Amino acid sequence: MNKLAIAAVATAALGAAATSPAYAGINMRFLGRLFPLGANAMHVSFAKLARAATLLAAGILASVSSGWMNPAVAQTFRVDVSGTFTSGTPFAVSFLVNTNAAPVLHQNAQGLALVGYGDAAISGFGGVNVEGLTFAQSDIQDRIAVANQPGAAVFFSQDLANGATPSIWMRLENLSGFLEIGDVSCGFPSCQFLNQLEVESHGVPKHVEDSGTETVSVQITGYAGTPGAPQCHGQSVSALSRQFGTLSAAADALGFASVTALQASITMFCGN
Repeated sequence: MNKLAIAAVATAALGAAATSPAYAGINMRFLGRLFPLGANAMHVSFAKLARAATLLAAGILASVSSGWMNPAVAQTFRVDVSGTFTSGTPFAVSFLVNTNAAPVLHQNAQGLALVGYGDAAISGFGGVNVEGLTFAQSDIQDRIAVANQPGAAVFFSQDLANGATPSIWMRLENLSGFLEIGDVSCGFPSCQFLNQLEVESHGVPKHVEDSGTETVSVQITGYAGTPGAPQCHGQSVSALSRQFGTLSAAADALGFASVTALQASITMFCGN
């Protein structure tokens, strides 16, 4: 436990003790001897101060545990998905996921770890056109990975982190057809992610673009700035410099070939 946490716990303990009946009795007797006319007022002020200190300590601990004390920790991540259909048609879509938007699901499907995010966590899904079929963010359908458990708008194979390349499962559907980005297949004895693409038209005659043999790749990018905000790039660079000392050190630690590659990644994340 670090010094900050120790101090916060000690302060919280002090506040709890100060408001306890046993301590209150001792405190009142002591103050009564020193301040016969103002013991009650002195005790009330001390108790209020202790409670305020307790609330402040709790706030500090909550900030530390949430990552607020480290400005380089990302909360919103950019998800870039790319692939190719059997016809040779390229596929690409990008969107943002706010990992602080509850609920975040951590589930286990026959030994397969899944992390799910709801509709409220997704933004910036600009839409995608596949073989004449257009899908928007409003077409995202919740998927259920584990029986009798809540579903999610998108599932990943891990918690999102900068540089991660997780598997994905997302389905979009409207009156024109459906688009499946990845999938989860369960058999005996386990489940697995299938990084495949599938699109199908609901028209007549029905058109199936593929048989599920293509693969998609996912790239996660996350920095301290807010995507789309004017100061996103500058805030992200400043946070990395504070965390790693220099951008060169940040590039090495995050696995980029150069500072230029890191800067390009930040630009892609920020979208400006």
